[in-house]
Order: sequence, then structure tokens, then C-alpha cells
Amino acid sequence: MFTDDGTRWGLARRLLHDDTLATADRVAGLLVVLYGQPISRIVRLTTDQVSQVDGQVRLMLGRAPLTVPSPLDTLLLELVRTRRGRASLGHTVNHRWLFPGGLPGQALHPLALGKRLSAVGLPGRVGRNTALLDNAAVLPAKVLADLLGLSITSAVRWTALADPSGNAYAAELARRAHDPR
Repeated sequence: MFTDDGTRWGLARRLLHDDTLATADRVAGLLVVLYGQPISRIVRLTTDQVSQVDGQVRLMLGRAPLTVPSPLDTLLLELVRTRRGRASLGHTVNHRWLFPGGLPGQALHPLALGKRLSAVGLPGRVGRNTALLDNAAVLPAKVLADLLGLSITSAVRWTALADPSGNAYAAELARRAHDPR
């Protein structure tokens, strides 16, 4: 399932600028609608995957760091500073999870995050698929895989889907013939 650009970008604007929403929900939603990240991967993100280098915020979703643009960079750093679990007993700050869960030391469950994102208007895979398709239309499969944490096979499929003429797929096959890894 896919969503139209107006809906996707409207949701992205809301997540970027609506201060009434929880920072965790805003960041998670933006990771879905901008970078096509699955909820199951988002809940496993840790503070170790967020860094600041030369004034830029970077997020490791795959093998290569993704430079996070403003104002998402500010939201991501705010989440690192303010993340709290919902446990009623035990310590909820002694963990590395960006999205801590209800039990001390545990990440938020993907179903719980899915419900939270649905509540802010982001249903299931719709935003994710559209984000992946849009990114695949402008990035080579290898870059897509390295930045977003996709397998090369999945990245090639998304790139081929984004380019129905098959030019991107043919280019990837030619690259593989010269660079067998």
C-alpha cells in the first residue's frame, strides 16, 4: 500500500512542527515517512546509533551514517536527552534504547509503537512503502541499502519498482558483473 505525496508530506510537516505530540512519536513517525524504517527496527535503535560529528547529527540505520537534516536533528537529540520508559518499578533511565519500553531495560514493543503511530495518523506500512519508493527513485540501490539498512536484494527491488523502465535494474546488473561481491 502507498499513500499520495500530499498526505505523506502533510504528515511529515505535522510530525516536524506539532509540539503537542510526544517527541518519541514524532521521531519514530518521521523515520517511517522519510526513511521507510520498519517499526520493528525503530524500537531497537539505541543512543549509540546517534552521533554528532562536525556539528551534524548522524544516525546509523545501516552500514553508513545518515546525516539527519534540521529540524529532525534537533528532535533526535531531544529524544536522546529526554527518553524515558514507562515502568512503574525499577530504573528506566539506565538503558541505551531510544524508545524504552514498559519494563526496565527493555525496548518498546513494536505493537505498542504501532498503536502510538496510528494514533497520530500514520497507519501501518503505508508511509513506509511510499518513503522507500521515493528514496529508491533518487538513490542507487547500494546507497539505499547502506543508508537505510536494507539488504541489497531489497534495495534493488525497490529501485526497480521506482524505475519501471528497468534502467536502474540493468545498471545494477552491470555493476555486479564488474564488481562481484
